[in-house]
Amino acid sequence: MKIITQISVFDYSEIEILGDLERCKLLIDNVPDEKIVNNLTQIRGKGRNDYPIVPVWNSILIMPLIECYTVEQLRRELSRNRDLRKICGFNDADYYYGKCKLVPPPKAYSNMFNNLKEIEPKLKECFNELRDFMYAYLKDFGKEVGEDGKIFSSKAKYPSKAEKTDARSETDADFTFKDNYYKDADGKTKVKRTKWV
Repeated sequence: MKIITQISVFDYSEIEILGDLERCKLLIDNVPDEKIVNNLTQIRGKGRNDYPIVPVWNSILIMPLIECYTVEQLRRELSRNRDLRKICGFNDADYYYGKCKLVPPPKAYSNMFNNLKEIEPKLKECFNELRDFMYAYLKDFGKEVGEDGKIFSSKAKYPSKAEKTDARSETDADFTFKDNYYKDADGKTKVKRTKWV
């Protein structure tokens, strides 16, 4: 793997030519996540540490970058790619096939996502810090923004009102509205609002 020196974060054409591993390293090295990691460490306390917090967090952080949309896709990619495990911080010498696997089990990721829900304000702080950095150093950052309005129907069941719900039901979004803009026969812009539940 070649070493990239003096790469500019602001010229995305330089980043586009990098390989996936180099982009993952660039992301992991530049996200200000110290508070997040410290909070996750406090939540874990003196519990089991088969899979340390930093490598698991780093692997979650790069999921969109390596186009993994589920934990199983991420685990599959980590299990086949030794260099990706190394970039995330997993040390293959610490694990062996048998008692501990090279890749954390799904339960480790479920626990991590539950812990991340507890410290959601810290995640927002991290995002806001990155956004403020971009506003400060990129001219016209955020002046023109496009947004995709595609609706994805959830296949999850509605949460039960009678009993405590688990993570398999849709507990976050109860409903949303989608506005479709069109022009009528007179050329006037009109809005058709659709409610999705």
